[in-house]
Amino acid sequence: MEQYLESFNKQPMHIKAAAIAGAIVLVTAGVWYSSIRGLDERIDVQTSQESRLKSELAEKTAQANNLNELIREMEMLEIKLAEALAELPEGKDIDELLAQFHDIGRRVGLEIRTVEPLAERAEPTADFVRALPVKLVVKGNFHEVALFLQEVSNLRRIVNVSNLKLAQPELRNEKVVVGTEFVATAYRFAPPAEAAGQKVARP
Repeated sequence: MEQYLESFNKQPMHIKAAAIAGAIVLVTAGVWYSSIRGLDERIDVQTSQESRLKSELAEKTAQANNLNELIREMEMLEIKLAEALAELPEGKDIDELLAQFHDIGRRVGLEIRTVEPLAERAEPTADFVRALPVKLVVKGNFHEVALFLQEVSNLRRIVNVSNLKLAQPELRNEKVVVGTEFVATAYRFAPPAEAAGQKVARP
């Protein structure tokens, strides 16, 4: 191992930077892949769960034979629906989402240079789901970028990171800093009436 390290240290700076950049790309790609794995399944489950819970809630509302039991069941359904809507809300809540991105970036020490909400679009695989993409340009070392992506993947709301691009790394204060650009896409539930009456651009 020491022989390899000694050989690596003798290499020119541009070769070292290229090797480090390659390692950053591989590890960051692994973090990114793990954060979006199963995204389609989560959307399908949440959409199905929300539709089922709303249907059950409407059915229970029409029943009045046992008022006390009905009230308890309705409260439980409302709690479950609120939990489902936390992952796939009906509203855009884009300002709250952007605030979360800024908060995460500040917490992990990442410099957020650009936050640009893009046009909302319909999901081709789910009629009742709308995608809310946000373009981000950040700068920091690999650890900070990886922590940011991990924190985003842990949000209650479903967020998918795509189109990840890393710029040429540079040595700053004895640490390798990379410029990173990606699109963070959140999702919202579109009620049937909205989905039927509103035309939204498809990718």
